Amino acid sequence: MQRSVDSPENPEMNKGRDSGEMKIPKWFSLGKYHQTATLDAAFWYGQITVRRVCSSQLRDMRDPHPIFPERDAVVRLALTSLREDPIADLTHRPFDDDVFSFCRNLGSPNVPVVRSMTYWDFCGIDSRIRRILPENQVDQAQKIAHTLSSHGAVALLYPSPEWMEADLKTECFWGGLNPLVIDLGFPNSVLVQHFELHLQNLRRRKERKPETRKHSPDVEEWFRLGVLPCMDLLLWEDEQQCRITNRLITDALALGSNDDKVRKTIRPLAMSLLRVPGAGLDGVVHLERLRALAYQDWVEQRETRARRSRREPGR
Repeated sequence: MQRSVDSPENPEMNKGRDSGEMKIPKWFSLGKYHQTATLDAAFWYGQITVRRVCSSQLRDMRDPHPIFPERDAVVRLALTSLREDPIADLTHRPFDDDVFSFCRNLGSPNVPVVRSMTYWDFCGIDSRIRRILPENQVDQAQKIAHTLSSHGAVALLYPSPEWMEADLKTECFWGGLNPLVIDLGFPNSVLVQHFELHLQNLRRRKERKPETRKHSPDVEEWFRLGVLPCMDLLLWEDEQQCRITNRLITDALALGSNDDKVRKTIRPLAMSLLRVPGAGLDGVVHLERLRALAYQDWVEQRETRARRSRREPGR
């Protein structure tokens, strides 16, 4: 399985430079990935985000003014580990390092699809509002808000300017997030009805999004396509600063002559999940949906352990 490729500054590829041919890297073996067929969404989320951290750090290493040079050694160790065993164990070195804390943090309050607004959310919205509204309106809003909160119910007799009653613009939010205000003084039946009405209104107003927003990630299909091994080959490509051809990836994934599938589907998906430059935004959508599924798995596993411990109090 040998195909030509541009390979500057790549010792492993240089071995075949005289013949103009190169081989799949020696560390690569498709058989190492068979275990991914049984991984659930939480495991897939961990495997993908580990690689995403590595991809981001590789770009940081090449930056003239790196942001996190102290992470270089851990990420290099992680890449070496992934090539020995591509199923990263997030509880063992080097993946238990703080560099990969994001990959393990499914219990974070900002993971559930329906949740309360956090201080992080609010600060992000506040900073965007300050970029959208004129400075005089920001000052006026703060003064009115302070007056309303200081004088209680009496202040409601003095309505705020009409422009303050408008819904926040979508530019104030992160991605598809849309913070809501819920009055818990009403019974659940009323809140559910109002939530459904408001949701319908939001959906009507929202512009049409890419098709990927309508579907949950199919990790079984990702296994069949060889998404994870393709991501590892692209990481190697990025680290070595070379160009791996679609033909070589096709050979590595044992897809016969199906170069089109690599070119049109597998490679773009792997690139988008790694968030490499030039990749589409679909990877963000896929990963957020995968994270939501992983959170569900995490909650169900936690509840199962809790039920088991209640049944076996002496354990």
